[in-house]
Amino acid sequence: MDIRQLRYFIAAAEHLNFTAAAKHIYISQQALSQQIFELESELGVTLFNRGNSLSLTAAGEALVRESKSIVAKTEKAIRVTRQVASKITGRLKIGYLGFAERYFLPRLIYQFRQKYPSIELSCHQLSNGAIEAALEQADIDIGFIQLWDKATIPGISWKKIYDDKLCLVVPSNHPWARKSNVAHTELFKETFVFHPKNAPRAYVNLMRVCSNRGFRPCVNPVSDILTVLMMIEAGFGISLLPRHIPLGYASSLLKVINVDDEDATVYVSIAWNHTNSNPGISLFLKELEPFLDSKKSLNPNNKGRGNGGSVL
Repeated sequence: MDIRQLRYFIAAAEHLNFTAAAKHIYISQQALSQQIFELESELGVTLFNRGNSLSLTAAGEALVRESKSIVAKTEKAIRVTRQVASKITGRLKIGYLGFAERYFLPRLIYQFRQKYPSIELSCHQLSNGAIEAALEQADIDIGFIQLWDKATIPGISWKKIYDDKLCLVVPSNHPWARKSNVAHTELFKETFVFHPKNAPRAYVNLMRVCSNRGFRPCVNPVSDILTVLMMIEAGFGISLLPRHIPLGYASSLLKVINVDDEDATVYVSIAWNHTNSNPGISLFLKELEPFLDSKKSLNPNNKGRGNGGSVL
């Protein structure tokens, strides 16, 4: 009994059809049947009930569980051995925002750890400004950030993951919560809750977007994004935020009003310091590529929409 036979057996057990299983593992049905027969002969048991339809015997069900464990451990041993031989070890420090990455980052990290178990990962939730500073100082290797234009950041390379849009976030009891459209002339009367210290680029963008509509917002400054959202819930004001933030917060006390204008685009991106020589960076970026090919699963905006309509 060898690993190859166990893989063939697992395929047959999962498909319960020798023809389909053979196609899945790219061998002929005859070859698969022969391998299963040899495995049964060696073990001295019958693994499949062969009647009108194929089914596992009790012995077959037991062997499936054990085979999957054996194959998984063998594959891990091979990966670790190859990585040690090729010196793919080390540590990778990741800075993330929280709401922006929740729909893809756990799966991405899981997949990376499966492929590179010898690379130690550490994750740190930081504000957008703190991530940029940590990248510049090489305190982290990879950062997930928000950008409001495609301008360069000194010393930092970045790659867009998905486009987001700004939205107005208002309390559920606000008069606008029942509207499909809000005129920009109404906005100057409102107090905006924001966290300028921890998100300086976002604050500059807020001022730019409001300036484009002919007013300077009255801003109630707070310490962080969670405080922004709680203050809005409590009726202290409104805010202009990327849609992934209130969608990720998922509070019935908040209402989202879409902003579809061109200057309301936000780029959720992955960033790294191009002078950082950590080999784990390129490996992580390579692992991200398949996720970029399936943009629907990356973008939280595909999980739901706001009230609709155009604002500002």
